[in-house]
Amino acid sequence: MKRQTSIIIFLVTFALIISEVSAARLFIEILPVIKGLTYFVNYTETVNQTPQKIWTYWEDKGSIGCTNRLRIDIYNSSIDKLKKTPEGFIDPLNTSNQNKLQYTAWSKEVLFSPGENDYLVTYWYPFNISGKFTGQFRLYSCNEIYEKPPFAFEVLKWQQFPEPVDSEKMFEKIAIKNNDENNIEITLKSRQDLNNLLILPAKYPRGWIFEYAKIDQLKKGREIKIPMSYIPGIWAPTNITLHFVTEDGTYYFEKEFTIEKQQSDNRILFATITTIFFILTIFFVKYRTH
Repeated sequence: MKRQTSIIIFLVTFALIISEVSAARLFIEILPVIKGLTYFVNYTETVNQTPQKIWTYWEDKGSIGCTNRLRIDIYNSSIDKLKKTPEGFIDPLNTSNQNKLQYTAWSKEVLFSPGENDYLVTYWYPFNISGKFTGQFRLYSCNEIYEKPPFAFEVLKWQQFPEPVDSEKMFEKIAIKNNDENNIEITLKSRQDLNNLLILPAKYPRGWIFEYAKIDQLKKGREIKIPMSYIPGIWAPTNITLHFVTEDGTYYFEKEFTIEKQQSDNRILFATITTIFFILTIFFVKYRTH
């Protein structure tokens, strides 16, 4: 009996030790780690009257999911004329560099789970701009920033522009409204079939994040609504310019609009009811008076 009791005690003790070791090992394996790899930066070295497409391939090697976003700062200067950090990256805080900043292109925000991989893409359309330019790559993953050495490319001088008549006839209907402080909605109805239509923020406040939109196929006569997201620094009514351009550069249209707060349907309804009530009150008072 004592021997059996000793065996039972030994087995229980052994089981507890194993469970504690397993728990310790499990705790170590699920430590939160933000980590990933981007293998290349792909871009066009010589841009000739088309949008510049910049993209990379990201693989999440961490243990937690992250939202990732690609940022490309484009400077109208060669690499050797820009001030760099000790690590060899373009210094974004240098005043001289900021004066040469031509454009900041942002990708869409993409969610990566541990082990997932996908592309991050963004665009810049240098309409009627030429010269040598430098791009600085930054990738935001959760609260970490990954950088790569700057890259150089050239934009050739424009020989011709998209026909104004064609540009003006691209759309039968185009309307833009600001839904809230983070989203706009674009309503389009095309006069012709369009493939790979890009909607790119051309001018927007520095310090804001403004995504692009892409429509693979836009059928003639079909009305669609396209959402575009933005993150303002400090929100304020502001003018925005959008480029509507096909990826091959054949069709181009530019539109400026003002981002401003829209009254909600409830507020409009309330204002309408208040106005009607006010008018009826006036009529009632006049009727009682007579």
